[in-house]
Amino acid sequence: MEITPLEPLFAPVSHIVPKFQDSRYKRLYAFDSTVLIPRVRAHVAQHGGMDDRHSTIPVGVLFPQETKGKCACGCGRFLIGRRRKYATDECAQFVNLAFCIVAGYTDLIFSMLVQLHGYKCSVEGCEETNDLQVDHIHAVVNGGALSWLSNYRLICCPHHKQKTKQDIQRKKLKQNNLPCH
Repeated sequence: MEITPLEPLFAPVSHIVPKFQDSRYKRLYAFDSTVLIPRVRAHVAQHGGMDDRHSTIPVGVLFPQETKGKCACGCGRFLIGRRRKYATDECAQFVNLAFCIVAGYTDLIFSMLVQLHGYKCSVEGCEETNDLQVDHIHAVVNGGALSWLSNYRLICCPHHKQKTKQDIQRKKLKQNNLPCH
């Protein structure tokens, strides 16, 4: 089974200055999502799922507790009192939101993309602001499931239908070993 290169799917978005900022998402925008690549790669090698819209990955695989007594989110804080996995409620919220991005929860992704890029179609030259949809830049049918914010964009419904048609056609050409243009 051919595994999609994960590096473009997990590119950090920390270089993008959000147009609007929801404080809950601040840490996600700054997060170095490349740390997830080996974890996702190992999971996909064992379970598959990069070309399935309903594929998912356990939270514990994305954020394993690597050091006993330390927070699993990667912040480096020690667990105090009754805490067993996350040092703070904010750490638990960060992990939950990061999981939702990787798993493709479009409501969350939509709101984050609006904050990052504004509320309009991202296709060059299109100014449409109605009926925007979340699009996988590297399509799910071509291995783009389980990815970070860098693999998503907002596009209008007509452009989304057009791109989806092209993505499916590209998949068929690839399956038949024909050149993709």
